[in-house]
Amino acid sequence: MDHLTINQPANRGRRRGLSVNSITDEQKYAMNSSLDNLQNHLTHVESQWNRVLNDDSNPLELALAFLDDTSVGLGHKYQQFKQLKTRIGYDLQEAVNEHFQALNSNVASYSIAVDSITDAQDSILQVKSQVNESGQKITVKKDSLRELNDNALNRNKIIEVLSSLENLLQMPEKIEDHIRKGEYRESQRLLARGFVAGNTHDLWSMKSLHFVKQQLELQEHILFTTIVEELHNIIYSKEGLFLLDENIIENIGMPQEGFTNLENYLYAVVNVDVMNASKSVNSRLENFLESVNNPETFLSDGTPDVEDDKEFGRLFSLLSILNDINKLPSALSILASRCKEEFHSIILKSTEEVRVNHPSLLKIAETVTQDNEFGISVNDVLSVIIRKCFWKIFVKLLLAAQGHRVVFETTKYFQLSAASSPMCKFDEIWGKLLDEIEMLLSRYLNDSEVVATSGASVGDSAISDIPKRQSEQLFSLQQNIEDSSAAKEHAGELKGLLQAIFPGITLLSNAELESVYVEEESYEQEEALVPPSVFNMKIILEPFLVFCQASSNLIPEEQRKQAVPSLQFFMNYMSSNFFPRLQLTLSHLFVTEVESNNPYALENLEESGSIFKAAADFKSLFYKLLYVMNTTYTFRKSITNAILDCLERFYSYYSKLFVSLFGTGENNIARRIITMWLKDRILMNIESRILDGEEILKEEETLVIFKPCMQFFREEKGLQKADILNSVTFSAVIHFLGTIYWVLSWLPPLKKPVDSPEKASDDINAEELRSLWTFFESSDLTNVDRSSTLKLSLDPESSERFDSIVSGFRKLKTSLLSAVRFDIRARCIFHIGLLFQETSDWNFDVVSIELDEHIASLISELKMAENKIRQQLGEKEKDRIFLGIDEVNNHAFVTAASSITVLNDNGIKKLSRNISVLQHTCRNLLSESCKVDMSKGLNFYSLCGSNEATLFRLLENKQLTFTLENLRTILRLQFSEELNRQMKMNGSVGKSVNTMPANKRYNEAVKKLDGLKA
Repeated sequence: MDHLTINQPANRGRRRGLSVNSITDEQKYAMNSSLDNLQNHLTHVESQWNRVLNDDSNPLELALAFLDDTSVGLGHKYQQFKQLKTRIGYDLQEAVNEHFQALNSNVASYSIAVDSITDAQDSILQVKSQVNESGQKITVKKDSLRELNDNALNRNKIIEVLSSLENLLQMPEKIEDHIRKGEYRESQRLLARGFVAGNTHDLWSMKSLHFVKQQLELQEHILFTTIVEELHNIIYSKEGLFLLDENIIENIGMPQEGFTNLENYLYAVVNVDVMNASKSVNSRLENFLESVNNPETFLSDGTPDVEDDKEFGRLFSLLSILNDINKLPSALSILASRCKEEFHSIILKSTEEVRVNHPSLLKIAETVTQDNEFGISVNDVLSVIIRKCFWKIFVKLLLAAQGHRVVFETTKYFQLSAASSPMCKFDEIWGKLLDEIEMLLSRYLNDSEVVATSGASVGDSAISDIPKRQSEQLFSLQQNIEDSSAAKEHAGELKGLLQAIFPGITLLSNAELESVYVEEESYEQEEALVPPSVFNMKIILEPFLVFCQASSNLIPEEQRKQAVPSLQFFMNYMSSNFFPRLQLTLSHLFVTEVESNNPYALENLEESGSIFKAAADFKSLFYKLLYVMNTTYTFRKSITNAILDCLERFYSYYSKLFVSLFGTGENNIARRIITMWLKDRILMNIESRILDGEEILKEEETLVIFKPCMQFFREEKGLQKADILNSVTFSAVIHFLGTIYWVLSWLPPLKKPVDSPEKASDDINAEELRSLWTFFESSDLTNVDRSSTLKLSLDPESSERFDSIVSGFRKLKTSLLSAVRFDIRARCIFHIGLLFQETSDWNFDVVSIELDEHIASLISELKMAENKIRQQLGEKEKDRIFLGIDEVNNHAFVTAASSITVLNDNGIKKLSRNISVLQHTCRNLLSESCKVDMSKGLNFYSLCGSNEATLFRLLENKQLTFTLENLRTILRLQFSEELNRQMKMNGSVGKSVNTMPANKRYNEAVKKLDGLKA
């Protein structure tokens, strides 16, 4: 009906003056044309509106029919009727305007006209008299002539009706033949003629023709359903793809000289030009849209002139037939309702084709891919097959979307009023297509095991396994059974009946048969061809992007507000579904590869000794991630953040392990002395500086170490066995420290600084999206962790985060070094404390050269620790750990002297012997023995064996560095044997000996000492 579209010109009025008698050829043509236009539109009314407008039409009934918007009413043709009325009125006005001049051509010659009229009147009078005379003569035969005329008219009408009956009876066979041959236009014309013939002569009132009418109506329905099915065949490529010359699937398989089949395939994958591929797929649609918007190029059959594509022209022709038989709205409704099923059918058929053609490969791949955490390997021939399957799926989905756009543009062309809402709901169909694509992606990318292992959320967004379909049933019978008692009874009866009919059937006794109705599946949910994994994106990305780029302009301008553009859908899916799923997958890989290990399990590395297996497994996993994510050559902020999240989790894993070993958490109560030292910020600051080379802080470190255990030499106040690490734990800490050293040997060199990327523009294309989400094909990742070329590209912001993680490992290394140093010192304090706790009187009768058992145990443990440290960490780190041990021993021996009650020369010799042997052992622990000096302890007990005069002389010469408390202890021990002897003598005689008492001499010496130190 679009040929009736009115382009109302300006009111031109009459085109010639009243006094002009002659007309030009152009004016004559305009006069004839105005009448022709009027006649054409009247003929159109007779042919197309004959079932609505006839001599018996009632205006009131017609008005009610136009107000009826249902499928049986004429509401959808109201706009056409208004336009037809306007056009006929315009044609009538145009005809009047063009012929008005003929009626007034002689006004300028009025006088001539008056004379001519007078003459004509005279002639008329003469003719009138002659006519009257003739009438009188033929009146006699008038009745017989009228009877003959009526008979002739009746015979002509009978002949016409019989001819119509003959044609009408032959029409069903002709129509059926045309439908069978696919000549739908001819079928539609014959149907129209049949219905016109039946209505014109009121043939349908004949009972014998009711069957013919029903047959025509049935054939009209058959024609409708046949056209609808052919529409589906064309839109959904059910008879194969039509892009033979520019088929992307075939282009991917184009061989290159000198390449193997696999190399050919990889070459094609790498060189897929997404933009050109999208442009080539869209070329025929663009040609069609250009043609349909230019009616001048239409062919004689009323279809657009598209040279290289007959399918879209065929769609236009079929929709035109549907429009002519007033079935276009019904057909559009069917297309919209069936589209989701058809989209799903494309996927089912494509995957089923792979299952049928390659069953053995799928069976083998099912076991192989389960062991490959990075998806199907490019070495697997199945990867070629799966990739081509996805190309076929997305190309067919794209062609289907293009077909629906053709339907939209065609129906828009048929609509007379541009202001009315489009009959074709393209936005609804588009939404269902995106829903089906999301389901497809979820089936191949979403691994339920990943969600179960890593939790169902990342950050603040919840992650579901497979999204639910958006179209849900409005009503389901089995869901409306409220009373379960009767339903259960019927279910039990049916169960017994099934077992009676099929003796071999087995039904679970615990089956919950609460309804007699069987739950139906809306769609067949097939299993994925390969196990789901986010890394399957590498075989999906290119066809997915070609689809998104090619369909980026498919949504009509009128419906873009209601629909999501394809590229926006891609970005939304990747950011809200794929990337969280990628994060979950990395978390899952970390759990299975790292956290599932025994944290203390060891793995022997030739170059680094034994380290924790979890760390070795993490390095292997991390290098694989760097390779697959292509972080060496590209920086992608989201991908880099995901990798850094994994790295942070690795650091957190060992940070928590450290806390569990030593209980240094904020909420943990410090039970061990080592834990107290590790939580002492002042001490840890000193430790850090000592490990950095400030050896001068050894004495300060020693003083801080002894603050929590100043009474270590007292019973029940000293260190316990639990304060020092047992052999197993000590070995674990050494391996822990070695592991951190090993991590710091390969982690910092991975850093590759890059500039911050420019802010992406809002107008992003598929190639840019491809660079953001592409993955490297993984062939063999077995030895990728030995590669020296892998890097992690980092912008300034990511570099800060990476440096923070490395700094955390360095702090962890410092803490572990400090913990080992603290354990060594705790062992010294513990054993030296036991030495003085068990012996307070050192006034032996004989000289003993035997080494004290506690010192012997200490020496044995120091040698054991030195051996483990040297083997795992090397000489340099061993020296850093044992550095300052002499200061601790000196302080321990000197401080513990306050617990001695009596000391004689034999006791001094025994103590000096233990100190000397311990000094010798400590010197063997360090590479530079000169750094061990326990002369302070030896000098202390040497002074205890001298007299007060020697002590004061050395003090006056400023040769002693002992504290005042230590000097008082020396004085007390110098007099201890004499005081002890005097006390025993006083106790034996019962009275004081009248000699210079030792107490007096001791008190005077103390006063003198206080005076010197004042």
